[in-house]
Parts: sequence; structure tokens; C-alpha cells
Amino acid sequence: MPYNFESTQDFQNSLKDIDALLCFAEKANVAHDDSNRMLFLKLSVVSVVTKFQVYVQKVLNEFLFQIKKSKKKNKELPLHSRLNSMKLISTDYVLSNQLQNPEQYNGAKYTEVNDHVAVLNIHCDQECTIREGYRLNTKFPMGKKGVNELLDLFKQLEGKNNVFEDFSIDIEKLNGILAIRHNIIHQDANPSPLTEVLIKDYMDYIQSLVVCIDTYLNTFPR
Repeated sequence: MPYNFESTQDFQNSLKDIDALLCFAEKANVAHDDSNRMLFLKLSVVSVVTKFQVYVQKVLNEFLFQIKKSKKKNKELPLHSRLNSMKLISTDYVLSNQLQNPEQYNGAKYTEVNDHVAVLNIHCDQECTIREGYRLNTKFPMGKKGVNELLDLFKQLEGKNNVFEDFSIDIEKLNGILAIRHNIIHQDANPSPLTEVLIKDYMDYIQSLVVCIDTYLNTFPR
């Protein structure tokens, strides 16, 4: 099926690696090599989750790049996303901190502050073209329970607490998969039961999340 972002197609292509690992696991199972079978299954879980993490960051960066190059006007973006961008800018440059030392009050400091305020003012101008200064957090730090981090990334756009609700997907299932991946990496655990069928189910679920993300981001002008 055609996708709206190159990142989505790249993700789908990358799943061939998981298919290869599952093939090795099945061969090990036939050979009654339980040790290597478990190794390939564990690698499959870690790989599919890591690929998803990389995908989320890549597609958000691709989306952000397209928005900046779109020549659309600020008014075509959700107000929530513009305010979120202003928050990110202001977090990196806290005005009160920059003006804390009166001994630094000079022409250079004035220009620096003026440039910062100008960027914020551009965000407030409805008719202004979206500029390079527009910001979006694209980092996906994925821990044992990364669902909240994922939801927060997409909440930046419209303020929706869970964009996946519109697609009738149980986002909490992701936490279960992330917990397994966490235990494999940090405790070298052998999750039970872990089978080829279960891994394929995880893959199908992750793929459904990816398609939802691709579809959701495509609803915005870019």
C-alpha cells in the first residue's frame, strides 16, 4: 500500500530483518536447539521495538521538515502546535535567566533578546509563513513504559491525549511489548512464553501503530 512518508516505507522495508530472525528461530526449533531459538526470538523483540523507536523519530523529523518547507501560513497550523513550539523555544532560552546579570546589559545582549522575541512574534502572526524557527520535539526516549512518551510527542500537534483512540487501537499493548524488550536488554531475561507466532503478533501490532501515525500526520498541511 502507498504511504504518505518515506520514513513509513523505510520502516516497512526494514521488517525483512525480523523475518530473517524468525526464520532462523524456526530452523533452530526444528533442530531442537532451544538456546539459539530463544536468542533469535529475543533479538526479534529488541529489533522490532528499536525499529519502531527509530521510525517515530524519523517520521516526526520528516514531518517537521515538510512543514517548514511548505510555505503554508501559521494560521493553517493548529494553535496548540504553535504554542508548543513557543514553549520549546522558551525552554531553551529562558528570558529571565538571560537578563539576570545587569552587567551584561549591552547592545549585543539587546540584539540577542530582540531576536528571541522576534521569533516568538512570528509564531503569533497568523498571516506569516511558517519559518525555520518552528519547533517540534522529535526525540522518543523509550523506557520500560514508553507509551506516555509516545502520546506526548503527538499531543504536541493538537493537544489530544491519545491520537490512537481515533483508530481504535489499544495503545497500552505497547507497554507490554516494551516491558519484554526492557527485561531482555537489562536483565538478559528469557521471556516466557515467547514464540514465533507471538513475535509476528507484535510485528502486526507495531505495523498498525505505524500506519496510524502515517495517516494522522498526513491530516496536517505540509
